[in-house]
Amino acid sequence: MEPNMSPVKLLLSCLFFGEALALSGSFWHITDLHWDPTYKLTDNQELVCASSGKRPALSAGKFGDYVCDAPWHLINSSVYAMRRILPDPDFIVWTG
Repeated sequence: MEPNMSPVKLLLSCLFFGEALALSGSFWHITDLHWDPTYKLTDNQELVCASSGKRPALSAGKFGDYVCDAPWHLINSSVYAMRRILPDPDFIVWTG
């Protein structure tokens, strides 16, 4: 605190920091889901997902593959994991 802080500055500082503390909360941050509704496991590695651009999905599994956008199972699993970790967020930030 400044040695010569006026009472008005002190009061404003207290109000500002008190307001900042009152605005804290918990939240989910969801970003870049990139769902691929065409994702399906198949023996033809080039047909696993349209998002791969015909690149073979060599490690395709129910949670996806590096060359593909996310299958529904991965997105659904992620949301349920967030819910288990923080079941009642104050708000959700959805970006990307």
